[in-house]
Amino acid sequence: MDQGLIWSQPRFADSIPSVSDEQALEAALRHLQVATYWRPDDPQAYRLAGWIYMAQKDWLHAADSFTEAWNLQPNSLLYSWERGLAFEQMMKELANMPIIPVNLGVSNEQLHCIPITVDVWVPKENTALLLDFTVNSYKSLPESSQVILRILVSSPEYGWNDSVLFFQRRATASEVESDGMVDWVDLSSFAGRKVSLTLDVKFSDSGANDLGSQGCQWKRVILTTQRAAEYVVRRPYSQMIASWLGVGYDVMLAKGDIERKIGNYREALRWYERALLLQDNKKIDEFPTDIDVSSLLRLESFVNETFWKLCSWCDNTIGRWTISNGLLEVTLEETIDRRDRIGVLGIFNADSSDYEEGLIRLKGSPGTIVTIEIETENRRFRPFNYTLAPVDWEIWSFQLEGKKIYSIIIGIGELENSMRSGKQRLLVDWIALR
Repeated sequence: MDQGLIWSQPRFADSIPSVSDEQALEAALRHLQVATYWRPDDPQAYRLAGWIYMAQKDWLHAADSFTEAWNLQPNSLLYSWERGLAFEQMMKELANMPIIPVNLGVSNEQLHCIPITVDVWVPKENTALLLDFTVNSYKSLPESSQVILRILVSSPEYGWNDSVLFFQRRATASEVESDGMVDWVDLSSFAGRKVSLTLDVKFSDSGANDLGSQGCQWKRVILTTQRAAEYVVRRPYSQMIASWLGVGYDVMLAKGDIERKIGNYREALRWYERALLLQDNKKIDEFPTDIDVSSLLRLESFVNETFWKLCSWCDNTIGRWTISNGLLEVTLEETIDRRDRIGVLGIFNADSSDYEEGLIRLKGSPGTIVTIEIETENRRFRPFNYTLAPVDWEIWSFQLEGKKIYSIIIGIGELENSMRSGKQRLLVDWIALR
């Protein structure tokens, strides 16, 4: 198996191998299949097969193999992580899948469960009809009640002048109400042709007269590739989260801190983003549409306080700072006849040699005065010195000096003694290099 795989260097926990010897991998798979036959309770053979499928970019079989290992040892952090990683690869591929909406000709908000007929041109490359459907019942359905989704097809070009039952799927009403019905239909036999589809929903126990009391919601009806459709029906996002809950938020956050400490900022960000998925899918940063995020090296997203502390030499007065919900917040209480200020220090180990400018997204309450000081291997400099903060979110840019950034001080405060009392408040969203 090792002979057939090649790993990128440096190798990270989320690195995906590539194939160096296909024949060696096929031979290894045959040995592993024999191993799982004779020792079906041994998770290691399933795990190793999963990594072969990952190298082949066969995410479906990889997920199946990792799931077998995970089911045998559901408390294993390793098996939880690897299973989630396979579903993450599906999610990445789905992000670029082709989407051709099918217009049903009616609102998909809240419909009566009546047949809907629509004419569809089936492209040769996107022959999978993907359906995402749910039922919002106005009354409690019997537990034994089934929802029956039927698709009837008529295609004069194909010789089918009358509607023919082409697809049928049954599910309990409770399943559809809670999770919806996600499935796909292979329309490859109609590729390059126009076809008439009738989407029909029935209930096994409610009777024809009660069909109108059930609300049918078509969340999504699209044409896409068969590979993408196979991914979607696996519900990769929910499966990924279910796996990574076994790893845990704290473990992923700590992994991100470890990578950041040694200067692996991109790897750290991936761990932080995964950790936040386990916290109600919180987003780390907000970016305007005119910024190419892929061109940035994000130094700080303010996920936690690990690398920040109060600046000990900044002559701080009455103020406070916190990091919460992906934001650094610094506040300062202004006192009459005193020069008030507070600064917080961020520790970095960032290689800036490949970047030209720094970016920082921030805003403040009216009258907030900001100073930012950056320490490089050569000197300290202040790209912003007692500068009035914007009231609305803005991105400030500054030219980089040197090849390393060791620390950044973000402070707010008065330039001289004030004759008024009040409060300054600064919010910082992220710091990045471009």
